[in-house]
Amino acid sequence: LLLIILVEVLSIWYSPYDPNLQNVPHANLPPRIPHVNINGFNGKAKISGVWVDKYELVHVPKD
Repeated sequence: LLLIILVEVLSIWYSPYDPNLQNVPHANLPPRIPHVNINGFNGKAKISGVWVDKYELVHVPKD
């Protein structure tokens, strides 16, 4: 139990990401789960009755 707590506390400084940093072009995108072809979970959203890939519209890189 102590080892888990120690790893948890040390991971705060080891993490390279800033949780408060916001990437505005990527905000408000629908979820995209790899290899799932269900609209709403593959990065597509319905705009004016047509399913469009929101990730292509805002030019999000593949990786």
